[in-house]
Amino acid sequence: MENSFKYNTNESIALEEKFGYRTFYDYYPIEGWLMNCCLKKDRDDNLDIHLYFVEENGEKFKLKIKFYPSCTIETLDNFVVEEYLLRKYPQCINKIEAVKKYDCEEYNYINNGPKDMLRVFMNIESDLKTFIRDIREIIFDNRSRESEVLDDFNEYENYDAKYFIKKLHEYDVPHETQAMIDLNLRCGSWYRISYDGSRYDFDKMERSKKPVLKILAYDIETAKSQLRFPNDSKDPVMMISVMCDTTGYLIVNRNAISCDINNFNYFPTDDIGSKFVVFNEKDEENLLVRFVKIVQEYAPLIITTYNGGIFDFRYIDKRLQKYKISFYDLTGYSGNKEYFNCSFMLHLDCYKWVKRDSSLPLMSQGLKTVCRLRLNYEPEDIDPEDLMRCAIEEPFRLAKY
Repeated sequence: MENSFKYNTNESIALEEKFGYRTFYDYYPIEGWLMNCCLKKDRDDNLDIHLYFVEENGEKFKLKIKFYPSCTIETLDNFVVEEYLLRKYPQCINKIEAVKKYDCEEYNYINNGPKDMLRVFMNIESDLKTFIRDIREIIFDNRSRESEVLDDFNEYENYDAKYFIKKLHEYDVPHETQAMIDLNLRCGSWYRISYDGSRYDFDKMERSKKPVLKILAYDIETAKSQLRFPNDSKDPVMMISVMCDTTGYLIVNRNAISCDINNFNYFPTDDIGSKFVVFNEKDEENLLVRFVKIVQEYAPLIITTYNGGIFDFRYIDKRLQKYKISFYDLTGYSGNKEYFNCSFMLHLDCYKWVKRDSSLPLMSQGLKTVCRLRLNYEPEDIDPEDLMRCAIEEPFRLAKY
């Protein structure tokens, strides 16, 4: 599965504990707001669903529940097929359950009612992939026999048991989705959780108030060559601005900025702004380490950026690699071509919301334009080709930018 990843159990637990998560194993019930779920794979390819909760006072805890990947098979005779599967895949199958399911591809399926099917649970994901491949081949071969009508069990005797496999269902449902359906859980809802020593029970609570959510927002400013887009292979980060609740931080790379920046207040409007504490770091490496320390010490539940999934996170990750520092090992954040995220500390890219829901034209979706049109204030604006000059000649203007 593409969005599950292998992890070192001890390192993962240590990092989550560093960010304030404790694993809940107590016998007394606990109430929590489900923030996120994530599927993780250990070194033996076993899958676990990790559930991250927040208590009303902001305290955090997590649950780890074993997950067995599955698919559903429609058959002509469940008993015959179940016996055949258990005999053919004794080491791969965890269990088989009889279930009732609608075949949504069937005409008038609601009036026809649900069908008796078999849900097959496998021990590991690779076993499921092999199983699905085998079953699809069997179904393909069986299509040539569809014209033969089998009216009673006596007619089955001359057939191999695999001939009774008719259809494959729910083999492409994402594992996280399947796990949440099985557990009947939804992110953003409150649950009362109890543990009996072997399994967790979840009771949904009718509560609309959200818990205390610690949010960190940040933005980076990088060096660049004239008429070129910033290159994370050679252009250093010059500044990082960070906002935590009502306190702001500005981290300055003194190798790129001509002088120290003092602490300052920035209030573009009466209700937007903060006092900014400035860290004047001697070089880019120290700037990046300072940023990581702020993230670790504040331990937010959510990090917000503007186009950070494509640019900011990726840029910081690449620049840290230059100094042989792993962003993932320190914060849990990793990414692919489309997004950067962390299982226990969500990334909310505001640009995705603007692009989808703001109704702003394409050329008006930049951060400065959005501030002007949606937050109703005029931000400090500097032409991108003038940034390097400002870093030397007008560092205070660049700091407010």
